Amino acid sequence: MKKNFLFMALLCLVFKQTAVAQVRELTVGDKFPDIEFNNLIRYSKSKLRISDFKGKLVILDFWSTGCGSCIAEMPEMGRLQKYFGNKIRILPINSIQPKSSSEEWVKTFKRWPKAMDSAWNTNPNLYKASSLPTILDTALYHYVKHLPGVSVKIWIDKEGIIRGITGPDYVNEKEIKNMLEGKFPKWRIFKKVEYDYEQPLVRIDSNSNPLPKQFYSIGSTHKDYVSSRDIYDVDTVKGTKRYLGINLSITGLYGKCYRKTGSVTPYESNVFVETSDSSRFFRMGRYYEEWWAGESYCFEKVAPINMPDSIFFLSMKQELDNQFGIQSRIENRKVNCLLLKAIGTEIRNNDKSSVGSLKQLIHDLNVNVLSGKKLIIADETLLAENGRKFNYPELSDYYDHMDLNKVNAALRVMGLSLEEAKRVVPVIVLKDLKSK
Repeated sequence: MKKNFLFMALLCLVFKQTAVAQVRELTVGDKFPDIEFNNLIRYSKSKLRISDFKGKLVILDFWSTGCGSCIAEMPEMGRLQKYFGNKIRILPINSIQPKSSSEEWVKTFKRWPKAMDSAWNTNPNLYKASSLPTILDTALYHYVKHLPGVSVKIWIDKEGIIRGITGPDYVNEKEIKNMLEGKFPKWRIFKKVEYDYEQPLVRIDSNSNPLPKQFYSIGSTHKDYVSSRDIYDVDTVKGTKRYLGINLSITGLYGKCYRKTGSVTPYESNVFVETSDSSRFFRMGRYYEEWWAGESYCFEKVAPINMPDSIFFLSMKQELDNQFGIQSRIENRKVNCLLLKAIGTEIRNNDKSSVGSLKQLIHDLNVNVLSGKKLIIADETLLAENGRKFNYPELSDYYDHMDLNKVNAALRVMGLSLEEAKRVVPVIVLKDLKSK
């Protein structure tokens, strides 16, 4: 009897593994699988299927609590749902990989809906972001594991057919109206493919001439569906140092050079593009995925291990100048700044959990709060901070909707403040190579 039971258990396991292996990754044109979702937050029923919304346009919005930009998108998603009413259904979905073989995972999964519900109701930023129901899911993972994970939108038409797999900026009134009218655009599919970042940027096959030198620099255009990434490492065996940037914007590649030489830490706010063709640097009304596919680049540089970093990245900057026809340099300019000032004589701990140095705080202000705004943080605290660690405000609370009063209220607890003024600061300037 025990042998029969063991045989049946093994048979079930084989069938289960085979079923998972046979799951086909979803793409445009596929019928969306009629999966039943049972873990729901803010939904009037205990279970849900996409087929429940036949006759409506459904947009699945993949997100996570750790994705600040996802949360920042939620108010607009809620507004669009209200605007189009019963014609559409926008469903936020938090999808994670199932690990049913792990006992600890089973315990974690059972706690997940309650923990998520608690997080939703106790985090004011998340609670205010959206009134839409959200799906907690593991069943969908094998269908969508080829997608980037968060900020992905799957568009499902009135008949349950997938008509688009996009990034967030496609979800707007114009595109929703087109979809409702049966106008199905041929959007670029938002997905990812695996890439071996350890391999040379250009692979040489047996019929090609090898690279002429051990040390070289080479650039290429965008690699389709490969995630942006850059690597800088040292190989003591080969005696080389190597930089590899994959699918980075032009400003992203230059930023690495200036960051490594220590001259200027580049942010959106302190890079000034003054070229005849701005479309290489800015989207100019294009959707991000389409712009990124056409205006991101790859670059690899390999040099002797004993070459100083300053020389390595200075020569890389010059090579980028030649590749893109750009003259890049640092200039001191009088520009709009936010002055970080000390109210007292020392920095006090904030009651939030983020821990870092004053330098890290300034970095977070630039990246998380001032993203997309032409303001530069200038440190005028006059504090001999020397890298001391302290607690500072959780700046993700202010993603994408900077409110200087709120930021200042949080900083004031620490004895800091931000004031808007003009200052002469070093900035990175990119001009056409022929410009003087």
